[in-house]
Amino acid sequence: MCTKFAVLSIIFLSFLLALWLPAQSTRAQLTQVEIDLDAYLIMPETLLYKIMKGEEDYILVDVRPEEEFRSGHIAGAVNLPWEDGIFMEQRGELPRSKEVIFISSDGLYALKALRVLLEDEYEGNHDSFREMFSIEGGMGNWPYRDYLLYD
Repeated sequence: MCTKFAVLSIIFLSFLLALWLPAQSTRAQLTQVEIDLDAYLIMPETLLYKIMKGEEDYILVDVRPEEEFRSGHIAGAVNLPWEDGIFMEQRGELPRSKEVIFISSDGLYALKALRVLLEDEYEGNHDSFREMFSIEGGMGNWPYRDYLLYD
């Protein structure tokens, strides 16, 4: 009787462990994706350096709503609003030969846009981009008001 109980207990615990381990693995993978996004963050100074040197090997994509974009945006930025769905519709038209830099109000939507392109590449939906980055903190972290344009 005691042996039968021990065997059933071991089987039950093995079953629970089998259910628990894949869930832990999935959580770890999701966390890893989030951690990896940090590798795509750049400081505003990096973009300012590119602007001041006159580099043309990048495209700056501002995913803020059009009204926000018109109230002040970085010179040379292209507006593909996230919330209007325009970014999702036109993301396939972004040049693959250039570095893509995203910016949003606080950096959140810029990271979402970056993640969409990373997922597209991973799933084979689009060719790879040369490089992709997001401005850390978005426009709220952009201290260089002399480089803003207003429409």
